[in-house]
Amino acid sequence: MDAIGACDDELVTVQVIINPLPNTGTANNPAPFCENDPALNNTAFDLFTLLSPPVDAGGTWTDDDATGALSGNTLDLSQLVIGTYNFTYSITDANSCFNSTTVTLVIDDAPESGTVNGTAAFCEGEAPSNYDLFVLLDNEDQTGTWYLGTDNTGTAIVNPIDLSGYTAATYDFTFDVDAIGACDDELVTVQVTINPLPNTGTPTPAVFCENDLAANSPLDLFNQLSGNDIGGTWTDDDATGALTGNTVDLTRLTLGAYNFTYSITDANNCSNSSTVVITVEDAPSAGTVNATP
Repeated sequence: MDAIGACDDELVTVQVIINPLPNTGTANNPAPFCENDPALNNTAFDLFTLLSPPVDAGGTWTDDDATGALSGNTLDLSQLVIGTYNFTYSITDANSCFNSTTVTLVIDDAPESGTVNGTAAFCEGEAPSNYDLFVLLDNEDQTGTWYLGTDNTGTAIVNPIDLSGYTAATYDFTFDVDAIGACDDELVTVQVTINPLPNTGTPTPAVFCENDLAANSPLDLFNQLSGNDIGGTWTDDDATGALTGNTVDLTRLTLGAYNFTYSITDANNCSNSSTVVITVEDAPSAGTVNATP
């Protein structure tokens, strides 16, 4: 203070204190998560792991985007959907000084390769020429590539697929969905089974003269087949009335050709048949003695 004439006073000192802000750490934001990342199954993620020290204790976490997934410093990641979320750690200390740090989590969209809902089965020679493999998946994104085999290193195929020429076997087809940015999904494999037809054998035709029918009757039709499976049924295609089970009463046949078909429908509901042709041919007649000399 300025003197007044020759009069002065002693010096007086005042202090100004600048209090430090509480330390709320430095945000260490993680890389974006894909929505199908198994890490998002964590229901007790500690947000303090996203703050680099030093971090003072005693602060409060806030759910800036009202996700409902935050409890204290614990975050239920499984409740987060695609989007960007901010969570803020704040401290007001004993000096009423305030500081805060916000961490950010990003959940990115990911493709869906789908879930297998079953298998497909067809009989050999009856498989469709335009079969959509996506029928065997649920909830898939239909942008991607199908491969023959159990991974994506096999031959790429066009879907719908022509199965009509496939022989009896079980075939694997694998779908590789297109990625969305850095997010992808696992490969998914479906199976298509081509069931073999039952073996109804190779038929051998039988030819008889009309005057030999009694000598060769009854005829076991299985003797006219080779390599056949058992369990089938014979049918009298021409309704001769001569068939009983697998035997034919040849004496009931007249001149002509007759078809008898052996059919099997197996446990896979696949059917096959083979037809045996029996032909009765005209025979010359030597006549009948009608007098004595």
